[in-house]
Amino acid sequence: MSTVLQLKKVLKSYGGAPALDAVDFSLPDNAYIALLGPSGSGKTTLLRVIAGFEEPDSGSILFHGKRLDGVAPHDRGIGSFSRILHCFRICPLPKTSASACATARSIR
Repeated sequence: MSTVLQLKKVLKSYGGAPALDAVDFSLPDNAYIALLGPSGSGKTTLLRVIAGFEEPDSGSILFHGKRLDGVAPHDRGIGSFSRILHCFRICPLPKTSASACATARSIR
């Protein structure tokens, strides 16, 4: 199976505080993933760097083997990202959240 997306030692900091610290990641073709983590853990920064809305401080991002460094977001050829945000104050769905967490644990 080929690798569609690969991150190599990607680093992104804001004011000296690392948001992404040497991230290494490979996504095989035809895979679906979920990016879960607490507030401030770098999820949005990771998606913004992959999409090209922000440039990493160092490291490389490859899409189908082509480096994306310096490539404009609209020229990257990446389809789309889906983001599902959950705010318990607006829509308290503990059963749904528990189910999503249980599913994520069973995948690992």
